[in-house]
Amino acid sequence: MICQGKGVSPGVAVGQVYIYAPHVLHARSEFAQSVSAEKEAYAAARIAAQKQLRELQNRLKEQDAEKAAIFDAHLDLLDDEVIVEEIELAIEEKKNEAGFAIEQVYDRYARMMAAVEDETLSQRADDLADVCQRLLRQIYGVPEQDLSCLPGPVIVAAEDLLPSDTASLDRRNVLGIVTCKGGATSHSAIIARSWEIPAVLGIADLLTQVRDGDVVILDAMAGTLDTTPDDFARNQALQKREAWLKDAELARRFLTVKGATADGVAVHIGLNLGGLQDDELAGAQATEFVGLLRTEFLYMETDHMPTEDEQCMAYEKVLREWGSREVTVRTLDIGGDKTLPYFALPKEENPFLGQRALRLCFAHPEILQTQFRAALRAAVHGNLWLMLPMVSGVEDFERSRRLLDQTRDELVAQGVEIGCVKLGVMIETPAMVLMAPEIAAVADFASIGTNDLCQYLTAADRMNPSVAEYCSPFHPALYRAVAMTVQAFQKANKPLCVCGELAGDEYASCILVGLGLRKLSMSLSQVARVKRALSRYTVSEMEAMAGQILGCANSQEVLQCIQQIQSAQKN
Repeated sequence: MICQGKGVSPGVAVGQVYIYAPHVLHARSEFAQSVSAEKEAYAAARIAAQKQLRELQNRLKEQDAEKAAIFDAHLDLLDDEVIVEEIELAIEEKKNEAGFAIEQVYDRYARMMAAVEDETLSQRADDLADVCQRLLRQIYGVPEQDLSCLPGPVIVAAEDLLPSDTASLDRRNVLGIVTCKGGATSHSAIIARSWEIPAVLGIADLLTQVRDGDVVILDAMAGTLDTTPDDFARNQALQKREAWLKDAELARRFLTVKGATADGVAVHIGLNLGGLQDDELAGAQATEFVGLLRTEFLYMETDHMPTEDEQCMAYEKVLREWGSREVTVRTLDIGGDKTLPYFALPKEENPFLGQRALRLCFAHPEILQTQFRAALRAAVHGNLWLMLPMVSGVEDFERSRRLLDQTRDELVAQGVEIGCVKLGVMIETPAMVLMAPEIAAVADFASIGTNDLCQYLTAADRMNPSVAEYCSPFHPALYRAVAMTVQAFQKANKPLCVCGELAGDEYASCILVGLGLRKLSMSLSQVARVKRALSRYTVSEMEAMAGQILGCANSQEVLQCIQQIQSAQKN
């Protein structure tokens, strides 16, 4: 039987299944017999959990210092002032047992983060769940379960893997990872990619389809798990695995080279950042610029609106890593299902089409002004570009420009040292595609957000699996919209980038270059393969590919064209 999931770390594995099913703890009672005893138990659990996390961090540093930094977030969540205060108040005022208070508070924040549309931020719910389970184990004296000692080479199957599970992996014996839950930006996916472990996530009924010891084929390129392979299928998979390993070794050679086509035309490769972790910032060695710095993480990972100084320090850290190279900071993009626990959003029937992103900031200009002040101050340390999300027309841009100019004048009057910034927009609504010539005339630059643009073009929620076939990255309307935008910005001689998922696909990237793009921004794990793909074709060959795509009448025809490109791929 073939089970379909989502391949998040490429590769192929053939081997026995090892089912990892750690017991998920829950509070044993709601009310405390002794408030003082429960407060002491919570304090002791925090101290013990801190010690465990630091030991885990130190052990991981010996293997990979960048991945050890993941647990900085866990230590922060363990000592978060708001969370600690809420748990202590629940014990004192509600007379809750410590375990009950811990579970209630962490679970509330985890559910809040899981509901966020941005997958990078929504995966932070795993961190909260992980810390909660660690504290509950300390409260109830339950030994820690991990994957540090496996019985042999296996494919690990689980409901989900928390960050501490993946950090303790017996890497030598992990052939692959497959889970019921998880996404491409989860910690499990990040670590699997960095350690080059094939991984397929999101097979909902996985644990009803496999048993311990079953021999299976995990194909992370196709996103599949074959639970009943015959000898022929196993031999084919082993051959595919060998070919993949050889191919991966060849691709790595392209990581730190400059992006260019086969005929030497430069294609500038940038990085999408969703945080300030060391493993993300390491991308400065392999990319030429930051095409997207999502500022939501500054708001989602705290209990208050980040101050001007806090934002300035965060921007400055990224600017210092990239030196004179541009760093594109996107202003706050919340609303829809992105919420903040400390900031009440308006109740709307359709929040995705309501007061979100820039519109929300216009309703609360102090938010945007604080970001502008922080950006202007940080720009002293590098080349900062500001990008506005969810712009619907030239009037939105002009209104933002006036506020930026006003903020600059105020800082100058106060004697504050500031730098120069460029102001641009995200092209992610059909309105902006149709108005591309007008916005190109006034904006300093733009970036096409293909994820949102696709869902607004097709009127299909990209987070809703039931309409996934409509919100397809292979829809010809998406490529035609990109082509229209490119034409307008080329005519105005203004920089244009693509920072959506399309830019990080090795075959779609060639089509984008064929449409005229010369700047693409993506996650670090996609950089080497995209650079290699671009090096295989001349610009004229990519233009021919793009012409084929623009002539397609439906998604199936686009997909067939891309498959033809894959099958005719140059060696």
